[in-house]
Amino acid sequence: MKTSELNKLCISNLILIILNDKYDSQIRKFAEIELRSRIKNLGVTYDTLLHIDDKVINNRGIDINNYLISPNVNLQKLMETYFIYGRGINNEDKNLLFSEKHLCNDVGINESFFDKVCIEEIKNINGRLSKNDSQKEILKMCKEILLKRQQIEKDYKKNINSLDSYASEAMIQLSKDKMTWYFYNYNLSDEKKYEFLNSHIKTTASNFLNYHLFSNIDILDHFYGMSFIKKDSSRLNNQKKQILEQLKNGFEVNYETDSLKKVLYK
Repeated sequence: MKTSELNKLCISNLILIILNDKYDSQIRKFAEIELRSRIKNLGVTYDTLLHIDDKVINNRGIDINNYLISPNVNLQKLMETYFIYGRGINNEDKNLLFSEKHLCNDVGINESFFDKVCIEEIKNINGRLSKNDSQKEILKMCKEILLKRQQIEKDYKKNINSLDSYASEAMIQLSKDKMTWYFYNYNLSDEKKYEFLNSHIKTTASNFLNYHLFSNIDILDHFYGMSFIKKDSSRLNNQKKQILEQLKNGFEVNYETDSLKKVLYK
């Protein structure tokens, strides 16, 4: 691992390095510096962020290949991760790293990647069922779960307000609750606020301000948090590209692995 590569890594990858004593101590220190630098205006303490992933790492191990943020991720790993770790009523029920939630979620508000994957995978399953695939029984089960996920998301979107529509599971996890966004521009100077409002999200932020959707909320807080999440998600674009290419090329997920059967037939 080169120090020049650290700024390209997502939040959870940095945490895996920091917690892994197999890495050189200096690399681990530089990873900590990089992480602290990214969250200095976020209003979330370093220890709090570390603890979010530490609980997952205690269950799933320190090896990055166990996770979707691995450079070697594929569609098989994504679907296994969703069915085994990614389903749940709320964030506390899931066993996903913070950054994995950009790739795998129950409600893809402002994170459309997994929505696209599920839509295409349902089509793939339908095609396999029409050919009387040998995994027919378990394929039907998986299809029903993916269809249920779509319905949950539709129902959720009907009931959310405009603020929630720019959230994501990762963003919600950083907040104290689903409606608390105030801490996102913590210690941000007026100069930095002005610079931020003239950044790539200026138009969107201005639209919210012009329509007075949130008269009692500092809108900058929310968009600062949204920008933070978007930047972390963009560091996983290679993983997204790999998976979407597999979907396009007709990759068939094996739903009868021991780990999947153990969860699905439970």
